Amino acid sequence: MSIRRRKPNRLRTHFFSGFATLLPFYFAVVVTLTFSHNSTVAYETQGRNFEYESWQIITQNGKDFFGEVKNGDFFISRNQNDAFESNAGSFYFNTGIRLSYMFKTSIIYPEIDGCAIANGCNLESIRERVIKTFPNLKRGELVPKSTRTSRNDDWINTSINAGFPQAKQIWAFDMYLMTPKTYFVYLVPFLETDSGAFVDLNRLKSITVTNGTSEEFTPAMSGLCLNREGNSYSKGSFLISEWKVSEPFVNPAGEFIQPRGAIDMRELSSGSCAKP
Repeated sequence: MSIRRRKPNRLRTHFFSGFATLLPFYFAVVVTLTFSHNSTVAYETQGRNFEYESWQIITQNGKDFFGEVKNGDFFISRNQNDAFESNAGSFYFNTGIRLSYMFKTSIIYPEIDGCAIANGCNLESIRERVIKTFPNLKRGELVPKSTRTSRNDDWINTSINAGFPQAKQIWAFDMYLMTPKTYFVYLVPFLETDSGAFVDLNRLKSITVTNGTSEEFTPAMSGLCLNREGNSYSKGSFLISEWKVSEPFVNPAGEFIQPRGAIDMRELSSGSCAKP
């Protein structure tokens, strides 16, 4: 009796041979993707750490910068975030200044992204919006009846009873990374107007925190280069620079211009000029 040998399955042999050939390639792809993902996470973490440290530096050491801000004032900020450090509680803890509230701009003006100056869209008075919006933060009947008298200790109610929404200064205040190495903060008061939300650009002041030994650039606001007032180093070796609107008045192109004074808050935008 003869034994028939089974012929090798060429298709199967070809498959495993091809797989073995491609295995190093697949492994290299996986390693590359993993490395890229880990690098991205590390980069984002580094950025968040720098933001956090910059916020702590500015609010803990900004006595002069926040010298005009008083208890009960209001901040309006595009980048306010209760989930991170940029909120009224952290600001109070670090500065000792108890704001009535730090509003996110979209809370005060929910329509702002669709309300363009170019389209003739006008905003309601910033004062009126604060007066209307602030009471919505009240705790109301969540306070037990047995402790109803303690509601007087609630800061929202205290501020309302003291007339803060009608009388206290409202500020445009914001903070963000302009580059991975430069953290930018500005503060400017709103003007009292019957309609709209206008700030006094001539009173704007700013701080940059630079992760380096020199500024990357001179910051600009709304087409006007800011002038450096001084700088120093923090304990973490970050460079802290103070800026304000002052002569000479120059735009980012290096041209001499006249300061604009009152501008709509929607025109507040940062940029850069040449290094100081």
